[in-house]
Parts: sequence; C-alpha cells; structure tokens
Amino acid sequence: LSASLGFNPIPLVVAIMVGAIICMATPICTACITMSAVVGYRFKDYFRIGGIMNVIATLAAAAALYVAYYL
Repeated sequence: LSASLGFNPIPLVVAIMVGAIICMATPICTACITMSAVVGYRFKDYFRIGGIMNVIATLAAAAALYVAYYL
C-alpha cells in the first residue's frame, strides 16, 4: 500500500512492529504472564508497569522514526 502511494514502506513496518511488541499492559500478552495471574496479580498491576513501558516505547519509537526517516 505504501509503495503504491509513493511512501517508503520501512517506517510503516517499523511502526507496526513496535505496536505489536508493546503489549505488556495486558496480562494476556503471553502464556507465561497469563500463568502468573495465579499468584494473585490483578489487571491493574500489569497496567501500572506495562502502561509505563508502552508510553516509553511509543515515544522512543516515534523519536527513532523521526530521526531515521525525517517523518
């Protein structure tokens, strides 16, 4: 799609990859984290740590895409 519109497809792919990776704010992102719910972690515990990680990763990816591709 980006090639047909005349855009560089690499920044789009990098943005999609970052979006797929930053799923730590939910306890169902991997089986290992889902099994840790047995210990007594609540959903807001994951959001408290994972939400911060998502914000940091999103800002870092946006800055890296801007620096690398001048978007």
